[in-house]
Amino acid sequence: MQRQVAAWRRYCEVFAGESEEIERKLLEHELGRHLREAEQALAERRYEQALAQLYRANEVAERLERPAVRTEIEEKARRARRLAQFQASFTEGQRHEQAGRYQEAIQAYRRAGAWIDDGDPRAKMLAARLAACERALASAAQSSAVERLWAEAIEAMRHSRAEQAQAALRALLEVDPGHERARRALEFAARITDMVYVPAGPAIIGTDEPDARAANPRRTVRLPAFFIDRFEVRNRQFLAMVQASGEAPPPHWRPMPAGGGGGAPFPPEQADHPVVQVSWHQAQRYAAWAGKRLPDELEWEKAARGPDGRTWPWGEDTERRRVHVQAASSEQLPVHTRPVGTAPDDESPYGCMDMAGNVSEWTGSAFLPYPGGDPRAAEFSEQLKVIRGGSWRYGLHYARLFHRDRARPEERFPEVGFRCALDIPEWLPELR
Repeated sequence: MQRQVAAWRRYCEVFAGESEEIERKLLEHELGRHLREAEQALAERRYEQALAQLYRANEVAERLERPAVRTEIEEKARRARRLAQFQASFTEGQRHEQAGRYQEAIQAYRRAGAWIDDGDPRAKMLAARLAACERALASAAQSSAVERLWAEAIEAMRHSRAEQAQAALRALLEVDPGHERARRALEFAARITDMVYVPAGPAIIGTDEPDARAANPRRTVRLPAFFIDRFEVRNRQFLAMVQASGEAPPPHWRPMPAGGGGGAPFPPEQADHPVVQVSWHQAQRYAAWAGKRLPDELEWEKAARGPDGRTWPWGEDTERRRVHVQAASSEQLPVHTRPVGTAPDDESPYGCMDMAGNVSEWTGSAFLPYPGGDPRAAEFSEQLKVIRGGSWRYGLHYARLFHRDRARPEERFPEVGFRCALDIPEWLPELR
């Protein structure tokens, strides 16, 4: 019996030893499998899966009592956690970048960069994405600034604020020096200094008044947008053209020395008076020299009467007298013109000054009957040019903005001057 018990004990000891060895080998196999799967997941950038395998491998190594292996596993787990954080932030950055949210993308990429070392191969890729987002952000900021400044310039031109438009366009060219439209618009804005913008749209032309048969009938036409001088052309402006081009001066000016010296050929206080005693041909030549043209009579009338077709620039009130016209036919005539823009009531709805008084003005139109008008109402002729507006020489009756006068293009008058108009180029459709 004792021999049987001893044999049984020896059998159990051998079996137990073999069982422990089998369990150890199974655990080592499991450890190796977890480590291999973790390495594969790391290689494929599946960091969460790699961490799960490393946690299991660490548990197995603890059971096997392998402290060195556990240390190695924990180091790999730390690296996998950092890479997982990197991957999450990098993916977030890509999502923002694809959506055009470059500032958010930059922040996410910078968070991603905090999880890797400078020598990491991913650092180069990350730097490229950061640089791309910063370029895109700068480009977006530039585009936004360009759009804002362009809109500001267009709005300023619509409100006849040429200097403000030029300032906005200069700022735009500082942001984008290669913006060709802005460069052309800056040149255009310089040309519309002291001009007013008249928008495209309907214009009330003519009248049904029986004492103005040449302007019958009243009708509505549609005109494109244009610019027109705020003031009549002044003596000093016409003098500049005379000196630059050799144009003949008005006959009432003092003789000008051949060398151009000796001062202005008119009193200094008349420098800003409207130029008079110029023919239609001279007015045409001045307009061409200034890069402009004479307004046709429909443009002139729209600029003067505004969208509501008023009789005078201020409306219908005949008692408003702050306008430079003769008060009554029995009154002694004024001796001269006045500086432009000094009659407070003589301002049109669009901002043109002196369209009812100071001097009448040449237009580019021939004196022909209106459509539907009586061709016998006046001596119409293609050879005559239309004169519009009142003057210092006549009263309010002739200052009615629908009134039409005429003259031969070679004639000159002491009460007739002119102002210029300017077409809006096709490359500025925002104003047309």
